[in-house]
Amino acid sequence: MSGQEARFSKTKELNEDVVSIFEPWHLILLVAFLLLVTLLVVVIAVIMRSNKKKEANTALNILKERYARGEINEDDFKRIKKDLI
Repeated sequence: MSGQEARFSKTKELNEDVVSIFEPWHLILLVAFLLLVTLLVVVIAVIMRSNKKKEANTALNILKERYARGEINEDDFKRIKKDLI
């Protein structure tokens, strides 16, 4: 085997290794990983958004209770409610 044939053989082996890196199941795993990360981000965003709504709802309920007890007047109630919503 000549030197040029040996280089060609080695290059062919390297090319086969590179091609084996990009087999279809690698792509499937990458897509699955990206979908998992996206799902995780969406779940966290939904949880955080629902927590904010609960906090605002609780504050609004407290405001309504204070107004019902007469602790604040109607103008204060409307102003604070506008800030909360």
